[in-house]
Amino acid sequence: MDVGTLTPQTRIENEECVYCFNDFDNPEGINICLKCFTCCCKEHAIEHFKERDHNLFLSRRRITTKVESDPTKLAIGVEGGFQDVKYSFEFELRMFDENGYQPLPEEIVDTDEALDVVNKIKQAPSASSADAVQSWELQVVECPHVKALQQPEEKIPPRPCKCSDCDLDKNLWLCLTCGHIGCGRKNYDGSGGNNHAVDHWESTHHPVVVKLGTISPDGRADLFCYQCDETVSDSKIQEHLAKFSIDVETSVKTESTTTELNVQINKNWDFSTTTADGREYETMTGPFSVGLDNLGNTCYMNSILQSLARIQPFVDDFMTEQASKARWNEPNRQFNRLFTAFREGSRTNVSPRLLRQVICRDNPQFLGGQQQDALEFYNYLFEYIKVHYPTSTLCRSVFDSVQLFKCTNCD
Repeated sequence: MDVGTLTPQTRIENEECVYCFNDFDNPEGINICLKCFTCCCKEHAIEHFKERDHNLFLSRRRITTKVESDPTKLAIGVEGGFQDVKYSFEFELRMFDENGYQPLPEEIVDTDEALDVVNKIKQAPSASSADAVQSWELQVVECPHVKALQQPEEKIPPRPCKCSDCDLDKNLWLCLTCGHIGCGRKNYDGSGGNNHAVDHWESTHHPVVVKLGTISPDGRADLFCYQCDETVSDSKIQEHLAKFSIDVETSVKTESTTTELNVQINKNWDFSTTTADGREYETMTGPFSVGLDNLGNTCYMNSILQSLARIQPFVDDFMTEQASKARWNEPNRQFNRLFTAFREGSRTNVSPRLLRQVICRDNPQFLGGQQQDALEFYNYLFEYIKVHYPTSTLCRSVFDSVQLFKCTNCD
C-alpha cells in the first residue's frame, strides 16, 4: 500500500474540501488522500485522481448526536457540563477512479508505515481547532524565568506518572527545576486536582512547570510560569525534559493543553442571534449574501473581503479557468473558491480560514488571534496582490479619501 510520509510539520486538512466548501457533515463526508494528504469532497477526489493518479483516500464523516441529559456541572463544553450536541467520527478507506469510489476493508493496510499514517490521520485534531490554537500560541513568549531555568546537573531517572502528594494520575504538572510532579488546580465546583503543583510553587518558588500528557514529538507542550502567571514557551524544551528522562521524540500526546481547552470553549459558544429588544436578526440569502466565519478577532479581515467581493471587476479577475484549475494552496484558487461560494449563494456562511492561511503565511501578524486594523490588512493585501497578480483590477484602481466636516449644533 503506497502512502505518503507524515512529518510533525505536515498540515492535515480534515474538515472541508480545499477546492469547495463541502465538509465532513456531508452525507458522504470528505476524503483525505493517503499520498499527498489533500482533502477533497467526492467530486474533487475524482478530479484529484485524474490529475495526479492518487487513488487511495481515507474518508472522514462527522456524526452529530443531540444531548438530552441535564448538566451536572456548572461548565461549558466539558463532560457533565452544558452541551447541546456530541460529535463522533466515522472513517472509511476508499479507492477512487474516474467513476467514483469503492469502499475497502481495513485489512488492505498491509504495512506498519501505512497503518501509522492512517492512525495519525484519524487522531489528528480538527484543522480549524489546530489553527485556532496556533493563533493563540503566536502570542506566547519565552519568559525570563524559562531562559534562566536552573536544573539538576545529573539526569533524574524515570518516575511514576502520578502526583507526588496524592494518587491523581491526570492533569499532572512537572516542575522543570526539580522534577516534582503535582496535580492541577482545584476548581470552584470541587472538580480538578488537589492544588499540589501550586502548593509546590508556593513553598519552593520554582516557577516553570510543564503539563505531562501534552508533550508531542514536534516539541509542543503546555508550559506555565507561576512567577509571570502566564502560559509560556521554551525553545530548549527537549533539553530540559531530557533531564527528567523524558524523550520528546517518542512522546505521545494524551491530554489537551489549556490553550486547546480555551479555544474549544470559545468555539462552541453559541452567540445570540437576537437584538437587544428580543427581535431576531433577519437572515439574508442569495448571491453575495454569504457570511464569513469569525476565526477569532478577524472582523477586520472579513469586512475587507466582503467589500472587495462587491467590486465586480476584481471578482472577475479570479473567476477564470486558470484560477479554478490552480493548486489549492495558491491564492488565486482560494479567491476563486470564496467568490464562487459568494456567487452561488447556497450557503449562509463559509470560513475564510484557508484563504487567510495562504495569503498571510509570510505575515504572522494577521495569523494571530489579536485584533488588527482593517486598513492595515487592506494595505498588506493590496501590496500582496500587486506583487503576485500585477494585472489585477485592484492594481489599476485609484482610491481617494474624502474628509467631511459637520457642525456640532446643526446639520
